Amino acid sequence: ASFSTLPTSKGLRWFIAFVLIAALGAVSFLRTQIFALPAGVPSEISGALLVSQAIPEGAPVLVVFDYEPARAGEMEAAASPMFNLMRNPNFTFISTSEAGAILAERFISGPLADSDQSGIQHLNLGYLPGGQMGIHAFAQDPFFIFPQLRDTTSLSQFAALIIITDNANSVRAWIEQTSSERGEIAVVAISSAQSAPMIQPYYDSSQIRGLVSGIYGSAVFEQNMSGGSGISRKYWDAYSIGMLLAMALILSGGLISFAFGLRDRVAARE
Repeated sequence: ASFSTLPTSKGLRWFIAFVLIAALGAVSFLRTQIFALPAGVPSEISGALLVSQAIPEGAPVLVVFDYEPARAGEMEAAASPMFNLMRNPNFTFISTSEAGAILAERFISGPLADSDQSGIQHLNLGYLPGGQMGIHAFAQDPFFIFPQLRDTTSLSQFAALIIITDNANSVRAWIEQTSSERGEIAVVAISSAQSAPMIQPYYDSSQIRGLVSGIYGSAVFEQNMSGGSGISRKYWDAYSIGMLLAMALILSGGLISFAFGLRDRVAARE
């Protein structure tokens, strides 16, 4: 016997889209604070906290911007708390993505400009071509690849390496291609929520010292900073309601499909 399924409906899709946009838009516009921020600190976020607190004031920090522009909202929210906690380091930005240089400038002029950070020093090296080979060449001789780094002859001169990415392969490439050159400098990954499970093994094996992922990781990080809430607090209610609505829609769809299947079974027996 064949069973009918719930037919697709353009009207239903538009209705679901309208509900999601209206609910999340209203919460974002009103900036409600109904939902409490998450409690507790996972060890990977605790590691990132320790690294950011240990960076000396004015120390050089290498920051990799390797994510797609479509992920900018999530990635900036995930990265902002850690950058706000550091004591005015000297940032050097680099990217193996063509859009990375623009995203780095957007980050400095956007989330960080709205924070309490002042006197941010940064050098934007821009695009590093060549993929893994380019990373390896840069790790061996940063000054040769980018003459702007006049006083940097070794990767180990940086106080920390922060990789902001929505792709676990980017973390793998930077870890593998710089392992013999970076010495004991701390490595922290800031990732999208979907990439975090694939990056977690690098933390479990101590190849990175911290991992902050998505809005959740940002919210936990902010909870353990002095100075109150930040960008994740603005997003948290919309994020929470979005997750609840998604769960409700999935559950409703499952129940409706089950009801249709049950009806067809009864009809088939008759």
